Amino acid sequence: MKLVDIANVILELNKMNLKKLITESASKEAMGIAAFTATRGDAVQKFIDDNGIDASALYKYVKNGKMPERMAFVSALVGNPGNKMFKMIVSKFGTNESIQEQDHEVSMSQNSLDSIIKYATELKQKMGEMEKDIPAWIQDHITNAENYISQASSNYHDYDGISESINEVDGMLNKKVYKLLMKELGDLRTGGPNHQFAVMHVLIGALRDANFHSDAKKVPALFPKAEYEGDPMGKEDTIDIYEYDLGPKIANMAQWDGGAIADAIAFYTSMTIGRPLGQKIEKLVESKS
Repeated sequence: MKLVDIANVILELNKMNLKKLITESASKEAMGIAAFTATRGDAVQKFIDDNGIDASALYKYVKNGKMPERMAFVSALVGNPGNKMFKMIVSKFGTNESIQEQDHEVSMSQNSLDSIIKYATELKQKMGEMEKDIPAWIQDHITNAENYISQASSNYHDYDGISESINEVDGMLNKKVYKLLMKELGDLRTGGPNHQFAVMHVLIGALRDANFHSDAKKVPALFPKAEYEGDPMGKEDTIDIYEYDLGPKIANMAQWDGGAIADAIAFYTSMTIGRPLGQKIEKLVESKS
C-alpha cells in the first residue's frame, strides 16, 4: 500500500466515532490510537502491555501529531523488532525502565532463525532429490551456513555460565569485545584456520599493548590450526591490522588489564570456535588470581 493510500485510510478513520471502536479486548486509549493510525486495537493494546507504555501519553502523541508522528507509531508496531521507531516510542513513552533498556536480541534472533528455516526449506525443495551439479558458490554458502548454525547451537548453553563466571572487572566487556570481533571478523569462516589465525593475532596484539609480553609469546601454542589463507602478499598487512589496530582497541576497552583481555577474548572464542580453546585462553595470563 502506498503512503498516499495509507494517509487516505487514516483520514477516513479519523472521521469515525471512536466510542464505537471500544471493545473488551483493548482500552479506550488503545482503540483511539488504532483509529488514528489504521491499526488493530488488540495489536496496539498488546504493544502497550508488552513494552510498559504510558497509554494516555501515547494516545495524546498520536492524536495531536500529524502524519509523521502517526507513521512513526505504525513503524514501531509492525516493523522489525528493535527498529529505530520502536526504540524511539518505547524510550519516549515507556514506564518500565528494564523494558526500555532491553536490546530485544532474543526476538530478533528468533525472527532470523525463522527466516533461515524458511529459505532453507525453499532451497531444499528447489534442489529436489535427483543428483545434479550444483554451483560451487551455492555449495559454499550451504556449508558455511551449516557451520555457523552448528557452532551457535553447540555453544549456546555455555553463554550464561561463561558470562557470569569470567571478567569480573567489567561485566559488559565480554559483550563489547564479542560484538567488535563479530563485526570485524564476521567475513571469516567461523572456527576455520583463517579465523583462528585472526583471533590469535588479535590476542597477541592486545596482550602486547597491555605490556603482557611474556603471555603474548604463549599464544601461538594455543592455536595449532591457525593458518593464513589469503593473498600471501597481504599477510603482513593483515597481521598488522589484527595486532596493531584491533588488539590495542580491545586492550583499551579492558583498561590494559591482561586478565580482562584474556577473559574477553576467551568469551568470544568460546562462543565461536569452542569452549575448550576458550578455557585455555582464560588460563593464559600468569598474573590472574
